[in-house]
Amino acid sequence: VAYDDFVAAGSLAAAREKGL
Repeated sequence: VAYDDFVAAGSLAAAREKGL
C-alpha cells in the first residue's frame, strides 16, 4: 500500500467519523 493511499484512506475514515 502506498503512503498516499494510506493517507487517503485515513482522511476518508476521519471524514466519516466527523459525519457521524
